[in-house]
Amino acid sequence: MLIARRTLADPGASFWTSLRYFCVTRLVIAAVLLGASLYGDERISIGTQNPALFARTAVTYAVLAATFGYLAATRQRHFYLQLGAQLLVDVVGLTLLMSASGGTRSGLALLMLLPIAGSAILSPASLAIAFAALCSLATLGETVWREIRYDEPSSNLVLAGLFGIASFAIAIVMNRLAARLIVQERIARQRGYDLRAQIEINRLVVADMQDGVLILAADGTPRAANPAALRMLGLDDARALVLDGWRGHVGGTSVSRHFVAWRSSAGTIGGTFDLTVTVNAGDEGGEADPGSEDGTGRRLRVRFVAPEGDALASGRYVVFLEDLLRVEQRAQQLKLAAMGRLTASIAHEIRNPLAAIAHAGALLEEETGDQLGLPFGSRDMAGARRMVTIVRENAQRLNRIVEEILQLSRRAPVSVEPIALDPWLGMMVEEFCRTQGCARSTIDLTMKAAPVIHFNAEHLRQVLVNLLSNAVRYATGREACVVIHVNLLTNARYLNATALSLDALSADRGGDDAQALIERIELVVQDDGPGIDKATRANLFEPFFTTHHRGTGLGLYLARELCLANDATLDYSINAGGTRRGGFVIRAAGSVG
Repeated sequence: MLIARRTLADPGASFWTSLRYFCVTRLVIAAVLLGASLYGDERISIGTQNPALFARTAVTYAVLAATFGYLAATRQRHFYLQLGAQLLVDVVGLTLLMSASGGTRSGLALLMLLPIAGSAILSPASLAIAFAALCSLATLGETVWREIRYDEPSSNLVLAGLFGIASFAIAIVMNRLAARLIVQERIARQRGYDLRAQIEINRLVVADMQDGVLILAADGTPRAANPAALRMLGLDDARALVLDGWRGHVGGTSVSRHFVAWRSSAGTIGGTFDLTVTVNAGDEGGEADPGSEDGTGRRLRVRFVAPEGDALASGRYVVFLEDLLRVEQRAQQLKLAAMGRLTASIAHEIRNPLAAIAHAGALLEEETGDQLGLPFGSRDMAGARRMVTIVRENAQRLNRIVEEILQLSRRAPVSVEPIALDPWLGMMVEEFCRTQGCARSTIDLTMKAAPVIHFNAEHLRQVLVNLLSNAVRYATGREACVVIHVNLLTNARYLNATALSLDALSADRGGDDAQALIERIELVVQDDGPGIDKATRANLFEPFFTTHHRGTGLGLYLARELCLANDATLDYSINAGGTRRGGFVIRAAGSVG
């Protein structure tokens, strides 16, 4: 189709803006015509044939033009109705003004081209052609009327016909061009939306990246940084990027110095170097351990990248910061995953021979001294029983190691359930004491209100049995030498309160609101033993790391894996639960029952 289609639905804001400009132009033309009629110069052949009709028409035309302008600016509804009314007034008003000035010879017929062009730009093709036809008929009709009444020459009909042809040509060409401009405007607007959306997505991605991104000017001064870069460099916030704060920072000074050397070398010096920055432990972005050390050296890998193309002219360079500790941890995880698959395969292969050894040891233990051919109660008989006991105990220990390794390799879907800790913990501690053969009085249990934790019951039992076994092993054995605290962690202003009574919370916010504030349940397991030194804490949750001669080194690792499977965390803190004592801390989702 030759002319692009446009529907009669109300268009966008750009159409209303064009309509207002159209109204302003009409008002200017009306004012000029009115001024020309009032001036009364004989050299101006405007309104000379019927001055009274011309003056009245010009005043009415100017008033209506002002009215249309006001409506287009304040009542932006029914666009095509307003446009049609304006075009109709243009046809009638300009025809009367042309007739009062002597017809087509006055040249006022050319003013018809303005509303014709406006209709072609602002309306669909069918309406634009219809209005061009209306203008042509009005001009032709006025010319015929003048020829009949005033006996004017028929050459004016030729002018009217040429005007009609020009009207249709202008309407078609302008409508075609306007349709293409509208399509281009729609594409540009959509690309603007897409660009703004892409910028916002890029901002979110960069802000959430684990690697740091720093933007430097050509002289090495910073221009922008994402939160990860600020955290890695130990800066409080983006305000620390100002010149004085940046130059006064050891890491910032080192980055700028290497950057200037790299840029001045034109690529002869490598764009990557390692940097050690001293940061506070609380700058990690997560929950800072109150008992951790105040500062630590963080090793960073800094990489400079120059933009290409037009972006190079902006004088901005990108610096990527990578935490080497995180890289090493990822590599360690890959090695552990490979080792886990290997050990699981080995454990599966030795399971059957181990079962045969354990069974043979059990049968040998059942043999009597007579069956062994030894005098009952002799020294050789006691030695044989002792050897059988050693075989049995070590077979059980190896079997336990095999079971733990195989359990690590099985990651079945976890079924999380709400567990009311008040009765459940009490029964679990009673069962543990019976199984381990320790006095119930050695384990003290304290909790706030009636907490409900969201955890798999069997997984929580395994984690607590492991933690309690370690605690009982290293505790003094006195009454309440092992303590289990259950604390309520809340959001907002209560987030740092590790031990909060529900009564105080209810008094401050009200009962129902207090329950809504609870977000996490904290279980703390502590003992009165010597504690864990700093060197041991660094490898505490590493697989196969143990300080006990009979330990497997998989207990704490398995406990943490079970916590992670239940969307919980397990850590060791030297200020567990805000008690200024070391202990293991489990944080999981929960509420108050």
